[in-house]
Amino acid sequence: IPTLVLSSYDDPFVDVTDYLNAELSATTVLHLEKHGGHMGYLSKGPRGYMRWLDHALGTYLKTISD
Repeated sequence: IPTLVLSSYDDPFVDVTDYLNAELSATTVLHLEKHGGHMGYLSKGPRGYMRWLDHALGTYLKTISD
């Protein structure tokens, strides 16, 4: 089952080394952002701030469905 793990290096609840040391399956994609805290991914979009997570998931799902 394809799995996407999204986190950031500065997550205050989950230490990034847990992800970096984990044995991930071939169907698991680990995506780490430099900043973002605990799922606090906001970024500037064409109409102000957007939720980065929504955009990232949409892009990932489109990629695996093509």
